[in-house]
Amino acid sequence: MKKFLLVAAALLLVAGTAFAGPNANGTLILHNTGVEYTSDIENYCGFAPLGLCDDAVVRDDSGIKTVWSAYAAFPGGSSPRLKAVTFGVEYDAYVYLSALGKCGDFEVTTSNWPASGEGTGMTFNEAQTTLLVELYWFAGYAYGTDAQHLALIPHPTQGGTFADDSVPAIVDDVLDFGMLGFYQDGYLPCPAAPEPGACCDEFGYCTFVLPDECQGEFLGAGIACDPNPCDIPFGACCTGANYDICIVTDYITCVDVEMGQWNGADSCDPDPCIPIPVEESSWGSIKANYR
Repeated sequence: MKKFLLVAAALLLVAGTAFAGPNANGTLILHNTGVEYTSDIENYCGFAPLGLCDDAVVRDDSGIKTVWSAYAAFPGGSSPRLKAVTFGVEYDAYVYLSALGKCGDFEVTTSNWPASGEGTGMTFNEAQTTLLVELYWFAGYAYGTDAQHLALIPHPTQGGTFADDSVPAIVDDVLDFGMLGFYQDGYLPCPAAPEPGACCDEFGYCTFVLPDECQGEFLGAGIACDPNPCDIPFGACCTGANYDICIVTDYITCVDVEMGQWNGADSCDPDPCIPIPVEESSWGSIKANYR
C-alpha cells in the first residue's frame, strides 16, 4: 500500500514549476512498427525499437492486427530524466484495440482504460535518459477503408505531463501529441531543438539564453534583449555620496547609472533614505554599558 501511495502521488502531481525541467519540450508520438500481432508474444516493448523520431511511421493501411508503439521524444541536445508520464488515447469507432501493454514499471489507469478518452499514468523504477523512451504498445486494426485515427492525448484529469526523478519532482507539460492514421496520413510531432530567447529576471535585466537556462521569465524563442523587453521595477532609489538622496527611478538606472541603493518603496515620501543617526562613543563607554 505504501508503494502504491508513493507512486500514485508522483503520477497525480500536476503542479508545474517556475523553471523548465529536464523533460521540457518533449512530445508523445505513435509509431507503426509494421509487426503483425500474435498472442504468442506477451510483451512487445523493445521488440521493434525505433532509432530516430523522424523515422516513425504514422500511417497504417494494412487492415490486419498490427503493433503500434508510443514513445516520449525529447529534443536533440537535451538531457531528459523521465521518471513518470501521464497521457490518454482517442480513436474512432472502427478502430479496434486487441491487446496492449506498458513499458514502464508501475501504472495507474482510469476506470475504462484503454477506451477512447481514457488515460493512464506510469512510472519507471529508474529515470529514463534517452531521447526516445518507449512507453506503451498497442495492437489492433481499423475496420474498413474509411479514414480513421488513433491519437495520443492529455490524460482526462491529469493532463499530458512528464516528471523527473528529483524530490519534489519537476513536472513539464507534454509539448505536442502524435496521431496514427488509417488509410490517411497521421501526425508526427518530433521535437525541435530549443532556441534561445529573452529571459527576464526580477529586476528587469534581460539575458538571451535557452529556455532551460532561464532563471526567471522566458519571453519566447527569438525575442531579443535589445531593446530591453523586460518589465523593470520602478520606485525609490537612495543615491549620493552617503546614499541619503532619494530619487524615484527604475531599478537598472538606480544601480547601474546612479550607483545607488535600491529601496523599492513606492515613493520618496516619506523619505526612505534618511540616514540613521549615529551616536559617537568610546570603546570604554561601550564596555561599561555591558558590565
